[in-house]
Formats: sequence, structure tokens, C-alpha cells
Amino acid sequence: MLHIHLGHHKTGTSSLQDFLHLNESRLSSWGIAYPRPDGDPDQNEVLRTILQNTSNRKTAEFLRKIEKLKSDRSVDRIVLVSEIFQNISPSDIQNKIGPISTASGYLRNKADYFYSSFVQSVAGGVYHLSQIG
Repeated sequence: MLHIHLGHHKTGTSSLQDFLHLNESRLSSWGIAYPRPDGDPDQNEVLRTILQNTSNRKTAEFLRKIEKLKSDRSVDRIVLVSEIFQNISPSDIQNKIGPISTASGYLRNKADYFYSSFVQSVAGGVYHLSQIG
């Protein structure tokens, strides 16, 4: 019932989150829930907070939302997607969020990863092309 996507950096995790967010109602009609904290476009910050043993009102509400979905007979799968999962052990995830039914992730060729990171850094102004030999 609980599916996590281990979104390694630069493997399309943000695109997957955008897709899930934009298609929540259609996915819901198929029994797939993509819960988000109120007002947040994705789950990154709340999952980071939960998995780093920090609690606040938003994390408590999010965990209650997940528990409610688990007991909802119309929900077959709850999907959690975040890059934070790449650095957390499955047992820590299960201890904080609950048993994981399935998991997925993407791997990327290292050269492609470095190229994509570099292009993003140039586009973001971290490097200027005049600095590069």
C-alpha cells in the first residue's frame, strides 16, 4: 500500500512530483494517493523534517493524513516521492512512516549526471562560461 520513490539527485524526481501533483484527481480515481502538506507542491520538506526526527504541526498533520489514507478502502496505494529517501535506511523510513510495500528509483549514468549538474549550475549562475577554460 505504501510506495516510495527513491529519487536520487538529477533523475527526474521533480518531474515525477510535478506529474503526481498535476494529476492528483485522476490518480485518486484509480486508487492512488499522493498526499501533500497543505500549500506545498511536493513532499520534500515535510518528509525531510519527519525523517530527521523533527516534529511540528505540519509533520503531525501529514502523518495523520497518511494514516487516514491507509484506512481508506478506496486507496490502493499511497505514493511518497523525495530525494531525501536516498540517504535514509528503509528501516528508518518504516519506523517513522510505516511499512513499505514497494519501492522504485532511477539510476543515471555518472557522466550524464555530472553534465546535467554542470549545465544546471551554469544556468543558475554558479559558474559563468568565462570562468571555464
